[in-house]
Amino acid sequence: MSREGLFADSQFTVVHVVTSSATPAHSHAEYVVSHYLSGRSQCLIRSMGLVEFQQGETALLNPEEMHQDYESGKARDYLMVSITKEVFQSLATSLGQVREVPFFPSPKLEPSRPVKRIFEDLIPEVDNHWFGREVVLRSLVNELAVHLVRRFTPSATQSYQYTLEQTKARYQARKAIQYLDDTYNKPFNLDELAAASELSKYHLSRVFKRATGLTPHTYAQMLRVERAKRLLTSTTTPISEIADHLGFSHQSHLTNVFKKLTGTTPSAYRLESK
Repeated sequence: MSREGLFADSQFTVVHVVTSSATPAHSHAEYVVSHYLSGRSQCLIRSMGLVEFQQGETALLNPEEMHQDYESGKARDYLMVSITKEVFQSLATSLGQVREVPFFPSPKLEPSRPVKRIFEDLIPEVDNHWFGREVVLRSLVNELAVHLVRRFTPSATQSYQYTLEQTKARYQARKAIQYLDDTYNKPFNLDELAAASELSKYHLSRVFKRATGLTPHTYAQMLRVERAKRLLTSTTTPISEIADHLGFSHQSHLTNVFKKLTGTTPSAYRLESK
């Protein structure tokens, strides 16, 4: 995988990716909007099945939506924008709505000239370190977020709901999810997690995968990586200390997991962030 450009802060991330490699099953804490510039991508999305994206198409992912990309014969070139829930809540409030956040009922955005133009403007800004880069990127991402709030908040669509099966699974797995949210920086132990969730290990694994699309261990790793991203962008704490704080056995362990889930190393992520 190669990255042509990356910008990250506590509210949003913009990354230009060119790759033909597969990415393992994972999810993001943020909303993700990806615009494909060239090539094709086959993506397995938990709630939608196998979806193919082609040049000119825009992919949408809700927070915590498990997905994975398959290896492609030719490189796929795309721009990926991750936006936190807090950005949408702030925008919704400023637009006079009741702190609504979007829900994407489909993994593809209908063709839109404004969105196409926003991504065309984002590409040179993220790829180059021009004067005022952060200001322009923030303005463009906010414009994209406004477009999504208008189109996909509950008041704009009737599709804001989970399936009954996923809702039930989420309820059954709630104690395990809360336990991992509270203890993700401690060594992962399935027996302790099962005890905390009051489920057998076998039943927990099935329910958890149905609820989140991930195994409990992968979910715990995802939580660590998300926390590492925030520490890398908001502090100057040495990476070795971040690794120790988050429960990784050593810095190389953090680097390996971080790269597996994000495609880049912690040091590169920090270097390109503000």
